[in-house]
Amino acid sequence: AISNDGTTALAAGNLSYNVPVLDLQSMQALTAVPVEESCYDVAITPDGEWGVAGGYNNKTIKIIDLSDNSLTKTLFTGDRPMIVEMAPDGQQAYIGNIKSNTLTVVDLDGANSSVVTTKACGVIGVYTGYFGIRSAVRVSPDGNTVLVTASFDDELRIFDTQTNEFVASLSTGDFPLDVAFNDESTMACVVNTFDATYDIVSVDGANSTIVHHKNLNADYPVDVDYNSLDGHFYICSGSSSKIFKIEATTGDVVETINTIGAPFHIDFYSGIPVIQIQGGNDIDHKIIYGDIEFILPYSSAAFTLNDNAGMLGVPSPGPDLVSIIELGPSPYISEENNEKEFILYPNPA
Repeated sequence: AISNDGTTALAAGNLSYNVPVLDLQSMQALTAVPVEESCYDVAITPDGEWGVAGGYNNKTIKIIDLSDNSLTKTLFTGDRPMIVEMAPDGQQAYIGNIKSNTLTVVDLDGANSSVVTTKACGVIGVYTGYFGIRSAVRVSPDGNTVLVTASFDDELRIFDTQTNEFVASLSTGDFPLDVAFNDESTMACVVNTFDATYDIVSVDGANSTIVHHKNLNADYPVDVDYNSLDGHFYICSGSSSKIFKIEATTGDVVETINTIGAPFHIDFYSGIPVIQIQGGNDIDHKIIYGDIEFILPYSSAAFTLNDNAGMLGVPSPGPDLVSIIELGPSPYISEENNEKEFILYPNPA
């Protein structure tokens, strides 16, 4: 996880039972905060004051004070709280407890943080490829909805953050693994890994419905994200070395992009795709940003991109490394006295 100001990062020290704190100005590891159990996921509040670390063995999450890098609060949530999702305003964290198959809502207030409720969310889990991709817990951009992919139930669960209740359950394809919202929080796309299908969802609380269910010409799609610039969903299939561009309203595949290597994670920085490729043999492990390639030193787990900082962190579990990539300032250029914005892509010489 990277702070919004780009000065601090947290890593999940899985086997060392700690959370390393990285100074991104000096590019040094400052310390490692002991958490006394395996850690699988970390997040930083938007104000940069607090870190949240998901646990495993002890059924707890940890709140870290980033002013002095100390452990300030331990909260019991559920069995194997391996998924941490932050609300847009940083007031709540939503914790996916993988073994107890529950969603825990946490009010974040530093040492005064507290558990609000824990609700059954269907059978969630982990797809073992690419160092492990966990069932998705996604908060909508407006903060009103959480979507949970109940992978082993073949269902998408809709959670209302105002009532803290699950209000709908939608049948999907086989093993829904990832889900992404559009910017307006009105639509979502679910990728179903085991039958290579996807679902376009109209998100409206208890009235949410699946409006399109379609097949992909692919094997084991694992990731989906939304591009604000062109209004399309993008689905990654590492096993097929393909990325599919999906028109949000019709659900149609409008472009298939072939890659060299396995694309398993995609995000967007000001509309430009940031794609993670798992290599092998003579193919490099790398991050592709537009027309730029960043070669990674080792095979890595999925990156985390912070749009505000224009930076991403890429964890390599084997050699105990984190690669920090600075994408630079947003490529958007605003004209004075003009509401229009435009993007220059690829980078002009």
